[in-house]
Amino acid sequence: KAELEAARQGLESARELLSLAEARYAEGVGSSIELSDAQLELANAEVQVVRGEYDLAAARARLLRALGEQDWS
Repeated sequence: KAELEAARQGLESARELLSLAEARYAEGVGSSIELSDAQLELANAEVQVVRGEYDLAAARARLLRALGEQDWS
């Protein structure tokens, strides 16, 4: 769960960095490479959140299975 929270914080940071890169690019002081890098970082951060959510769901499913629970909802 801590890893998922860290991934979510990373996502928020990536969003902020992209916003800054977009503003810099719009003002003509940032490069298209800087903007592309920020977009890539955001995409990677989104992937990390999805992986974290999957890992948490898989861990819960393993726990339920170990406890003999049949309710998967």
